[in-house]
Amino acid sequence: MKQFNNTFATLSIAAAGVFAVAGAAKADNTHHHAYSHLPHTHTHTEHHPDKDYVNGQSVGNAILLGGLLIGGIVLLDALGNQDHHVHPYPPYAGKPVIIKPTPKPKPKPVITKPAPKPQLGYTTACRDHGHIGLSWDGPHEFTLRRPNGSILKTVKAGRPVLRKVANALDTFGLNTTCVIKTSHNGKTETTRLFLADRRLAKVPNNWHGADQIIRINPATLTVVKTAPKTFEVRKPNGVKVHTLNTRRQAKALISYLGKNNARKKVIITDKRGNRKFGFFAR
Repeated sequence: MKQFNNTFATLSIAAAGVFAVAGAAKADNTHHHAYSHLPHTHTHTEHHPDKDYVNGQSVGNAILLGGLLIGGIVLLDALGNQDHHVHPYPPYAGKPVIIKPTPKPKPKPVITKPAPKPQLGYTTACRDHGHIGLSWDGPHEFTLRRPNGSILKTVKAGRPVLRKVANALDTFGLNTTCVIKTSHNGKTETTRLFLADRRLAKVPNNWHGADQIIRINPATLTVVKTAPKTFEVRKPNGVKVHTLNTRRQAKALISYLGKNNARKKVIITDKRGNRKFGFFAR
């Protein structure tokens, strides 16, 4: 804006001077041209009684017109300079530049792998026999046998114990055996359990055919070593549930009981209270 004012003032003064001279020259030329000795006609201003007024008015008109003309030119030029100041760079005449937005990186899909199943450390082999029979082998011994006569378990007890075992087999339909097997350093340990139709039998808490029913929760069972090759599975209160030869086999039994939702162990004893036969139940 300051540049505009300076330019306008400077050129206005210069234009005024130039047009003043031009106006004066024009006024003088009306009486000093080369053919003044010839007859000619003057304008009405030449015969005005006040010659100085007429000449001055002519000069003033010339200055005024010249000033307005120069002022318009300067104004246009100043506006052009002002526009040039606002836009210092000429418009780009080439092809338009298209700026594409930077593509956002796509998040990598999160691949969740299924948690590996815990290694139980044992295998099972279950077999449905259809019917498990009993045979009396001697004064104080009887045997649980498969239908083909092969031995499943031998019990050293008298006939009262034999009758209780037969009652349990018939009442709950114990017709399946399941073997829990563990291996360590080339040695294999097995534990045989009796089931009903490949499942733990469902026994009431007050069944009178058993000498003892121990309620259990597999999640709270522990393993206690009581001798060099004797490991007991116990309840938190110290009650013995089962006895095995290795710690590994005891842990495998607890894992199996938890998997099958075992809640009881049914025990049949002799008259001295020694355990002779037992099975886990729901």
